[in-house]
Amino acid sequence: MKRSTRITIKDLARQLKISTSTVSRALRDHHEIKAETKKAVLELAKKLDYQPNEVSLSLLKKKTKMIGVVVPKMGYHFFSAALDGIEAVTQKAGFTVMVCQTNESYEREVQNIRNMAAGRVDGVLVSVSGETKDYEHFRQLQRKGIPLVFFDRECKSIEASRVLVDNYGASCKVVEHLAEMGCKKIAYLGGPQSMALSNTRLQGYKDTLEKLRLPIEGRWEVHCDVSRDGARIAAEKLIDQEDVPDAIFAMSDRLATTLMGLLKERGIKIPDEIAVVGFNNEPIAPIMTPSLTSVKQSEFEIGQLAAEILLNEIDSEDELEVPISRMIKTELIIRESSKKIKS
Repeated sequence: MKRSTRITIKDLARQLKISTSTVSRALRDHHEIKAETKKAVLELAKKLDYQPNEVSLSLLKKKTKMIGVVVPKMGYHFFSAALDGIEAVTQKAGFTVMVCQTNESYEREVQNIRNMAAGRVDGVLVSVSGETKDYEHFRQLQRKGIPLVFFDRECKSIEASRVLVDNYGASCKVVEHLAEMGCKKIAYLGGPQSMALSNTRLQGYKDTLEKLRLPIEGRWEVHCDVSRDGARIAAEKLIDQEDVPDAIFAMSDRLATTLMGLLKERGIKIPDEIAVVGFNNEPIAPIMTPSLTSVKQSEFEIGQLAAEILLNEIDSEDELEVPISRMIKTELIIRESSKKIKS
């Protein structure tokens, strides 16, 4: 026999066309809710036989004081620095942090999320893996009532709070800088086409080329996984073609350093023949030869802000009506790899 579907606060809110938090407060006889609204909510609740889930309510009141953090790889400088920001906030609040890395694997990401949900963490911070194209595991987490906040890498189809850098604006600055250096054939070396972060940077690149009336060529746009082997194969596609670009904007410093290694092997001068710009301002950027121009992000601040938002959602008694979105500004650090002498 098919089990009947439990009526939830969301069902009541949908039928009454009011917010879930208003329904929740009306059911608790909150003083800020109008009498007629309380009456409508209570009458519908009685009509539909709404029963609060007492087991869930009791569990929600018992916090584990633990949050989960899922990142692509702790070896990436960005995530180790962001974790410092996360722990600076969580430790003050008395929370313990459980960190899992996916190694850019979708399967590992799914398993990590499931394990965290089973372990009853109070909330989860996530930076999506490079392979992830299906997001049902995040929806399952939300259906369990566990707060979810994305940072750095997001999933646009999931309604959740997020903390991102201004990827679009940063890309515009990169292209404008390369154009100022006299570059006219600017290419983009991006990550997986399913990665929202890479696509946002790509859009900034394209829009700025169009604004500056510089050519937008499909052959100068290549994508790869975020491994060094994948980056090398993609970089070869750019420099082995007949019409070679005179500048390459790489989605990350990891891709940029692989690219620069390949250019040196081929005897191609940086930046005289091909200028290179990366993204993330990794510690290796200033000590490379030539030093790498890159976009600087505030990793610590991103981690702090993401943790603050998550803890606020954990402490809130009401369901989040509108997810919070925060954008962190960037700075372009200009070094030798892009200082091309204008002809």
